[in-house]
Amino acid sequence: MRLFRRAPRRSPDDLRPTWAERRAALERVRERIRRRQGAEARRLAFVRRATPIAAFAAFAAGVGLASPLVERGAARRPDLFAVRQLAIEGAERLDPDEVARAAGLAPGASWGDAAPEVLAQRLTAHPWIAEAHAARVSPTTVVVRIAERRPAAVLVEPDAQPVLVDESGTPFDVPADGFEALPRLRLPRHVTRDRVEPRLASGIALARAVSAAGFERVEIELEGGDPSALPALHVAGLAPRVVLGEGDPAAKLARLRRVLGEVPDSRRAAELDLRFDDQVVLRPPPPETGRSEEVPGADRAPSTGGRPG
Repeated sequence: MRLFRRAPRRSPDDLRPTWAERRAALERVRERIRRRQGAEARRLAFVRRATPIAAFAAFAAGVGLASPLVERGAARRPDLFAVRQLAIEGAERLDPDEVARAAGLAPGASWGDAAPEVLAQRLTAHPWIAEAHAARVSPTTVVVRIAERRPAAVLVEPDAQPVLVDESGTPFDVPADGFEALPRLRLPRHVTRDRVEPRLASGIALARAVSAAGFERVEIELEGGDPSALPALHVAGLAPRVVLGEGDPAAKLARLRRVLGEVPDSRRAAELDLRFDDQVVLRPPPPETGRSEEVPGADRAPSTGGRPG
């Protein structure tokens, strides 16, 4: 039984292409198709990138050319360009009526009162609004997009009502009533509103680390105006004042939890100092006036002591 058959020998006059020639021709056709498809894909990608840019440029050019005409038309027929619809985007805490009042847009507002730059300036004057953008999409419709502040802490200053601080460390004039769960940051001086305060930003980061360590109702004393000053910490259920110092707060807070669980005297101390490596210094409260617990002839106890962490 024969499993293979020898191919017939080709004669010199046989002009039919060989199998290798047919395969090479097929590969050339496939390569042309691949190049054509690649060129088409590059052309489509260019169109996708260029179309938004061209559309924006056309829109900007159209607005620039149409604005004088629209302004002249609004001056002649103000009733045709009065604002009848206000679309608001980005409002979560604020209701639409309050945003409309902040924008200063009353029903039937004129073209000049609805200028985008005027609306943005009015909106950012609201304490809850960090950023604002406005655009007039038709003669009677205005769209505003706002970014609200997200409260991250409560600022406590001397002789002042506590106010909120956003995530960037910027205090803004909103009373802190109803935000008892937020950490409290104490400063012995007044700071400017609506401006980033580095001390408050670092205090928010520290408060988040303390909360992540399992402590509740955090209160941090940001002593003085020097950014290098060491903050002091107070947490719920713990009488001592805690000084963390510089370095990784997570490791120091883990050492604090361990000492609180293993050393009963730590909860009765006036201050717990964690600035030293691998130890916690317990500072006792000052003695009450008129009382002395010293024993005659005994050595005076030191005012500070250290316990290994």
